[in-house]
Amino acid sequence: MDNERIKTLEKENSLLKANESFYKALDKVSVSKHGKDYFDIIASMLSDLLGCDCVIIGQIINGYKIRAVVQTANSIKHDYVYSIKGTPSEKIIDTGECYFSDKIAQKFSDDPYIHDVGAKSYFGTALYNDEKEIIGVLSVLSKSEMSLSIEARNMVATIASRISAEIERRNIINEVKISRSKIKKANSLKNKLISILSHDLKNSFNNIVLLSDAMTMDLEADNYSDIKSQVKLISESALQSTDLLNNLLNWSISQMDGNEFVQENAHLEDICDAVFQSVESLAREKKITLSSEVSRELISFVDQKMIETVIRNLVVNAIKYTDENGKIIITAAEQKDYIQVSINDNGIGIDKETISAIFDIDTVISTPGTNNEQGTGLGLMLCSDFVEMHNGKIWVESEPGVGSSFKFTVPSKNNS
Repeated sequence: MDNERIKTLEKENSLLKANESFYKALDKVSVSKHGKDYFDIIASMLSDLLGCDCVIIGQIINGYKIRAVVQTANSIKHDYVYSIKGTPSEKIIDTGECYFSDKIAQKFSDDPYIHDVGAKSYFGTALYNDEKEIIGVLSVLSKSEMSLSIEARNMVATIASRISAEIERRNIINEVKISRSKIKKANSLKNKLISILSHDLKNSFNNIVLLSDAMTMDLEADNYSDIKSQVKLISESALQSTDLLNNLLNWSISQMDGNEFVQENAHLEDICDAVFQSVESLAREKKITLSSEVSRELISFVDQKMIETVIRNLVVNAIKYTDENGKIIITAAEQKDYIQVSINDNGIGIDKETISAIFDIDTVISTPGTNNEQGTGLGLMLCSDFVEMHNGKIWVESEPGVGSSFKFTVPSKNNS
């Protein structure tokens, strides 16, 4: 037997032993035992098995963006998010096929990891879920040339299937957590609505009935001195009830399956003008000045009815907590791919403790306005839901005695 044949047999025997050792080690790696470290251990095993310099376990999170565990000789990065445009991973996702190259630096010179590692060789494979959809990519990089045998590729395929199963398991756990959170929120909303219907709305209508009876008795007794004040109080109760019913209706519609959510390009200036027209009488009663500094150039990509409801509720809220002769100003500014809208007032302000719970459905916050106006907190809950449906954020900045600024973001103009 010649020396070349002996070397070949020795290499095959060594690989068989490595295979046996690998599969025994893989069987010992249990998710329940290693938990969050599972991907770290798998990456380390793969690095030892193939003698590579970098292992990337990436899960697709949005189009061509991946969240990855990245192991190199010196470190491990977790939850590292990066774009795979112009990388071997993009090729794997597009084709669904494994990809191997021993001249990777020349083919993908813009890939940051290929550049940083100084990789010459690359091997990658897609990660699939049970529906045969690609959910990620497993990549290995080496500074030297990798010669991957069929057995080695089979090992990588086995590891890839284990990784896919673990990603799916974690996704299911996350979905269960989200479902539980939604159920908890729905129960809290149900309790909130029952409270509103049984207390706030009932009280408003009771006030109207009582005032109407008193006015009828005064008219029958030819006593006209209190009629004007009684009519004003009836009007205020009716407006409060109407506002509450509108918010209840809008929220109920938003929670229905099949609810139409129609985004279109819209001038924010027009939406603000419409809001000011609808609340003009409320502001006039307290001699509050309403002004908008929203540029005609700002175009948002929104459901107009929803965002008009958001701005209206925030302006009404500002009127409620602003003293007579106060000012309310709406401003807006474009920032990258979204617009930040601010409703600013010089009212009584909000303390830090209230701010921390102001959008929390489990916390009932009902503070009378400067003219003892009553509220339920439903308007702010509705604002939060509607902004969230636009993938935006809503928050408040305030200082007691100085004023408040309610801010939210919405997508900017859609050019497609």
